[in-house]
Amino acid sequence: MKDLEVIKALIKKAMKASLNLEELFEKWPEDFAENDFFESVFDDIESAVEHLPGDASGEVDWFSFQHSTEYRLLQYDLIILDYLNSEDLILTGLKELKNKIVSFRLSPDEIENEIEKMRIG
Repeated sequence: MKDLEVIKALIKKAMKASLNLEELFEKWPEDFAENDFFESVFDDIESAVEHLPGDASGEVDWFSFQHSTEYRLLQYDLIILDYLNSEDLILTGLKELKNKIVSFRLSPDEIENEIEKMRIG
């Protein structure tokens, strides 16, 4: 569970524009390196950090960032992670669920229902 908390903290820092790539690479749990879903979460965080909109002075353009695809993906990642527990880490189909969430813009309740369906099998 500790690794999930680390990942959620990294997402939250990225959403606050206070994460850099060095910290992401340093703190990312190695146990998730070969997991498709967590690999996509890593990619979302990395993309948000790399494509953070700003102006010439280096100030973050918060309106653009909070309305960007990168920010929305971080929100979805965080919602999914909030519903997972340690037993869910073995669930197959988490990446497919994420794709469904993005495509259909599922609400948090719908996301929870989809995860529950996956648990039941």
